[in-house]
Amino acid sequence: VTQLYFLMNILGLKSIVFAAVFLFAKDLEKEYMKSEEVLRSILPPAILKRIKRGEFPIVDHVHGVSILFADLVGFTKASADLHPNFLVGLFLNDLFHAFDEIVYKHGLEKIKTIGDAYMVVGGLNHGQSLSIEKEESADHHYPNCNQQRRKSTKNRHHCERIMLLALDMFQELKRINAKYKLDFELRVGVHIGPVVAGVL
Repeated sequence: VTQLYFLMNILGLKSIVFAAVFLFAKDLEKEYMKSEEVLRSILPPAILKRIKRGEFPIVDHVHGVSILFADLVGFTKASADLHPNFLVGLFLNDLFHAFDEIVYKHGLEKIKTIGDAYMVVGGLNHGQSLSIEKEESADHHYPNCNQQRRKSTKNRHHCERIMLLALDMFQELKRINAKYKLDFELRVGVHIGPVVAGVL
């Protein structure tokens, strides 16, 4: 009886330990998946693979990219006059979601938002299509758009696509301004040429 009692205690203890380890492993897996999701939302898949292989820091010289910066004229002044839930929580949130969709449609890559500023790049994705439309890989060694003109809209070189994106951004701002009865203007700057890109 004593041996049976002792055996039952050991089995019970082992079951509790096993259950605790199992729950801990499931929680650990959930946290790992969350961190993977965050990394996937921040970094392009090709860069994420390189980091997982142990390549860090990553520094690339890219011969020809297109970079777009856009910001809203008068946003700082408006932020003093309008409620933040309205200006940021509704208007800016809607605008940036609309921008995200057209960036994706054009096969470009959003780098970041800083306040009311929005930064996009084309040519850094190493030929991987980011767009909903399937497109051919682009050769990113052409700093001049005229050297790589394409007839099909979905296969245009990144510098053409970034210009088309800028036009679409103006249209989206017009639509969302009308929705919220605001009159913001968009200031856009584009640079095309070589860059050094890295993850440090």
